[in-house]
Amino acid sequence: MVQNCLGTIEWGFFFIMLGFRIQGVDIFPDIVGYLLFAVALNRLRFYSGFFAKAFVYNIPMMLLSIFSVYQPPAQGGRIQYGQNGVPGIIISIVSVILNLLTVYNILMGIRELVASRQELFLAGEAERIWNQYFMLYIAMQVSIITIIIPFLAFVVIIAIIVAAIAILIKISGFINRCIDFLNKNPENTD
Repeated sequence: MVQNCLGTIEWGFFFIMLGFRIQGVDIFPDIVGYLLFAVALNRLRFYSGFFAKAFVYNIPMMLLSIFSVYQPPAQGGRIQYGQNGVPGIIISIVSVILNLLTVYNILMGIRELVASRQELFLAGEAERIWNQYFMLYIAMQVSIITIIIPFLAFVVIIAIIVAAIAILIKISGFINRCIDFLNKNPENTD
């Protein structure tokens, strides 16, 4: 069961980390990722306090992510500060904080799961991936400043997209290694 839940979490990361819009509609909506997290965390929350915390933080993320399914495209090359003004900015800040808390607790739950079976390399990898994910989110927030210099903004956005894909690949590989490890060491993972 744990291995299946980790696979579901892996798919959740795919949806929350990839964003591709057509006419303002997110083709990989974050809400799907948070729903996948909810399904997996509901089952995993009894294995670790970290998973239980992630489950609690994930609930409001499911609701807040509804606001990101559709965002009107920018019109006429002007800068937009959010589709809903100050409430939109507040929702964005709360979403960033809750996302970080959810992902941190998921990764630390996985770390605790493998560390309890004496797999310290994978446990350490969970912490390294968390640090990279956190730095990516900081870079995403700081990149807003570059919007005043269009060429710089373009370069920063491309760099962030490449970094996000690289981190998603790392997360996917990490979760798959954890699943393989747990399949070989099935103690208490029914």
